[in-house]
Amino acid sequence: MKRYSVLIAALIGLTVVALLIVEFIVRRSRPDLAIERQYRSAHCFEQSYLLLCPSVQGTFVRPDGSFWTMTIDDRGERIVPESKPGQPEIWWIGDSISMGYLLDDENTAPFAFAAAGYNVRNLGSDSLGTKGIAFRLHQALKANEQEHQPVPQHIFWIYNTSDFVDDVKDLRFESNPLYRLAFRLHYELSRKSALYLLIRSKPADMNQLPPGFDAAPPDDHPTFANLKSLSGEVAARGLSLTILVYPGMNPGTGGPGVEDPTTAKLVEFLTENRIVTNGHPVFDVIDLREDFVRLQQSGQSPYIKLDGHPNDIAARLFAETAYQYLKRHR
Repeated sequence: MKRYSVLIAALIGLTVVALLIVEFIVRRSRPDLAIERQYRSAHCFEQSYLLLCPSVQGTFVRPDGSFWTMTIDDRGERIVPESKPGQPEIWWIGDSISMGYLLDDENTAPFAFAAAGYNVRNLGSDSLGTKGIAFRLHQALKANEQEHQPVPQHIFWIYNTSDFVDDVKDLRFESNPLYRLAFRLHYELSRKSALYLLIRSKPADMNQLPPGFDAAPPDDHPTFANLKSLSGEVAARGLSLTILVYPGMNPGTGGPGVEDPTTAKLVEFLTENRIVTNGHPVFDVIDLREDFVRLQQSGQSPYIKLDGHPNDIAARLFAETAYQYLKRHR
């Protein structure tokens, strides 16, 4: 029996040594994985949601090999220009689009919007669904209350249909603790081990029309319920929120997917559920599909090459649209 125990221990030891050797080889031969691990390390779990960690700065690589820089402040928010005393505060919420994934700090939509003279906060964090974005907003409002700070005068949200996928994932997290634990374990391994990250690697996910969305989602999809819940809370708190809907990139043409049935149903839902109080929009929507088409037709692609996320041209469109919206309604 003792002989078998020694043999098993030896096999385990050899396996560990072999894995460490392969880990070393992968780290030396694939420096790009170190950058990806660094990016993953810029995210921290808060409850079941993955948010930006506070006080982080890093330089990362785009799919085309160029570099981009992300700086996160001590609140866990992407940096924006310094506050301007006496000016109204506008918040931007959302996922990777509002956060400005693959864009340098000064090229994100919230940063560009601040040039109009507003104080701005960027609460965007990649990979969040509608419920996670609402959680992020709740946390920021709670912190404001504790610090006796006023609520934002308006909130903008750049909406991408990937939320329909992320909301289903979040529902699984809530209902299945093992699935939640497995995801946490996977994420921790992917940012600590180059070998694990290599094994789990797949071609870069493009921010195009989500696969399987050839038909519009059903009326009982959790995203619609999450949006409905958030709109009621916005109204109850005396806030105002405007959602900017843009078309994902069509994988076949590389241009705006304006005929995407999911985006069409989303715009229809948001339009039907607008909330206006005393002539003032409380929960509103702006449809940017045609604006993206005009950019594409003018020779200015609004998407990042080899990826599909909105680029700096699109970010300036988001910022200008938000600015003109506030001019009309204030």
